[in-house]
Amino acid sequence: MTRKDIMQALMDEQQQMVQRLAKRTDELDNAADLDEDDTIDPEDLSHQDELKQQQYGMEDVLAKANENLAILKSFENQEFTTVEEGSIVDLGEMIVFLGAAIPAVDFNGKKLIGISSDAPVFAGVQGKTVGEKVKLGEKNAEILNIF
Repeated sequence: MTRKDIMQALMDEQQQMVQRLAKRTDELDNAADLDEDDTIDPEDLSHQDELKQQQYGMEDVLAKANENLAILKSFENQEFTTVEEGSIVDLGEMIVFLGAAIPAVDFNGKKLIGISSDAPVFAGVQGKTVGEKVKLGEKNAEILNIF
């Protein structure tokens, strides 16, 4: 298990998420862009407005997903010896990327997650080194490795 492998898994998963969100955003945009002649009924107008609101919400989620992908790419080739933004921490059962909130993925039988540097838990682990104990939520863990 190397940092490069872990980062690649995170970036691949995030890229797939961006693609899924972009596709869904386009679908909502197309569904909301009804021809004006087809929207004479007030119910159709209401439905069109509802779809546009969903589209705007999805665009916000897509923008955040793209931002997280950019964060991952910015730390792709860096190495760390202490826990800080951009580091990857092996906690045994779980591997954590610190710097962006990324949904959990399976990586070599371990749960791989991303935590935003704005998350309260980040402050509690920042500056720690291999062998130190950390608490993530209700779980206590020992830092086995930092990439």
